[in-house]
Amino acid sequence: PEHMRASRPERHPMVRTVLDPLSRRRFAPAARWGSDQPFYDNFARLDGSAALMGYDMKPLERRFTRAIEAAYQKPMDWPIYWANPRPVFVPFLSHFSVGDLMDIRPSGPFASGRSLALEPRPPLYLHENAEALPRVYAQDRIVEASADEQMRELVGGDLRRGVFMIEPPAEAREGGEAVASYRSCGAWTALTASAEEAARFRELQEKAVVSRIDYSRANAVVAECDFSSPAMLIFTDVWYPGWTARVDGRPADLHRVNYCQRGVWLAAGKHRVELAFLPPAVVSGGAVALASWAAVVLLSVGAALRRRGPASAPGRR
Repeated sequence: PEHMRASRPERHPMVRTVLDPLSRRRFAPAARWGSDQPFYDNFARLDGSAALMGYDMKPLERRFTRAIEAAYQKPMDWPIYWANPRPVFVPFLSHFSVGDLMDIRPSGPFASGRSLALEPRPPLYLHENAEALPRVYAQDRIVEASADEQMRELVGGDLRRGVFMIEPPAEAREGGEAVASYRSCGAWTALTASAEEAARFRELQEKAVVSRIDYSRANAVVAECDFSSPAMLIFTDVWYPGWTARVDGRPADLHRVNYCQRGVWLAAGKHRVELAFLPPAVVSGGAVALASWAAVVLLSVGAALRRRGPASAPGRR
């Protein structure tokens, strides 16, 4: 059936084989889903859901590319796309909020979560990742870490332990918030959060409530939240130049955290956070176009004045 033609992509039999059972039986509809076949991830574009990767994934933000290569230990090329079945790296998937994994293997890779059969032919199974981070969540423990240290945590660590960044927000330091150093914490040799750290993270999510998330527009995200104490609001979306933030209608700093994710520092209280994307090329292109139009106008005015010539002197013909 993969070679059959269809009037619309979403009506193709292979697409429907994936999307129909997936849309009915997902464990975490608000989270991302992933698959062991990269081209399946592209089907998310047809039903409005969110998937981790796609085929072809280039061009990507450089840090996201490096993180994927660090996880798979392969260059970002065909070896990753066509590994069958594709290896599963649980921390990497969890940190990008992959709550459902579609796979040809009947047993799931996650320590906790259910599994169920989607289709007998081709064999498809859906595995729940109960430890996946929410797509938008709060973290109040800041850890100063280099880019390499951040990538190590993103790919193989546990982000429930803290938000990792090169330079903590000035508001956090001024407010007296606790800021730890990656090196002073024993290089964070433990790969997973302790029971105490996991419980602390759950309690924080109950105190820092994200009441509404709107991903309906491709180039904008809106989140409404109520924090009982200052914390970083983290979006498990890839940081990219051109994204800006506004908090309660005012411009705010959008931080690159956890190597290649987005974060906005918030004071205690209720907030509306808006992220918007305007490609730098559009801004620079608009400036060039405006300057070009200004130059055309000036040249046109100058040419018109030259054609008129100097004003005739009084009494002369």
